[in-house]
Amino acid sequence: MRGTSLLILLTRAIIGVSPENLTEGKPILERIEWTDIWVTNADRDDLPRVLIVGDSIARGYFNVVESELQDKAYCARFATSMFLTNLSLTR
Repeated sequence: MRGTSLLILLTRAIIGVSPENLTEGKPILERIEWTDIWVTNADRDDLPRVLIVGDSIARGYFNVVESELQDKAYCARFATSMFLTNLSLTR
């Protein structure tokens, strides 16, 4: 029951969020938009592969995840400074 309540609450929160609600006015963007793609052991296929997608925070903890999954999976990352609620990307 507790998990169901949390799921309903999260669903309502997500549905109620739209780009217009999140960005009042024009967002302040970085001068440089960046994208970082890193694929470790790209030439190997003997272990499963994990892809971490995110921003600078995901890029920051990538090495920890890769270290924890050593000998279990190869890690790759796609990190970017762009964000989904940036209305200038959709116009």
